[in-house]
Amino acid sequence: MKKFIISILVILCMLFLSYFSNSVINQNNNKDNNKYIIEIKEKMFIQQCIDIYNNPDDYKNKIVKLEGISDIWQDKNSLETCYFVYRKTPGCCGNDYGMMGFLFEYDGKKPKLNDWIAVEGTIKVTNDGNGNENGKVVLVLSKLEIKDKRGNDFVYN
Repeated sequence: MKKFIISILVILCMLFLSYFSNSVINQNNNKDNNKYIIEIKEKMFIQQCIDIYNNPDDYKNKIVKLEGISDIWQDKNSLETCYFVYRKTPGCCGNDYGMMGFLFEYDGKKPKLNDWIAVEGTIKVTNDGNGNENGKVVLVLSKLEIKDKRGNDFVYN
């Protein structure tokens, strides 16, 4: 129990530091839109993604930029092809791993499975078809670049 409480405190401290980190948010100097770009880097990847998932209203319509692995699968209910950009994260039990990243929508050329991609877009929260938000966070891309040089597939924080 003591380890659990310490783990929670460490995660909260990391979220606090990521929120106030000057390297997290860079002001875009474009005079036309005066928006901020939230650049998710390897150093605080997991914490920044968790913060977006836990507080999607704070990030709606804000520009997010990140790099990761592309994944593709078909939704069992809607049969829609879904795209995901992610990094591997520590799992619960030794040699396994988790995944952290975002579903994305893009009208341009789609990446192949396991391509290394750099994406930029805005956060939206989907609704259930009746106008009620269901909390599904999606990155609506304005830019997608397939990169030759890969970053770290695996991130730790």
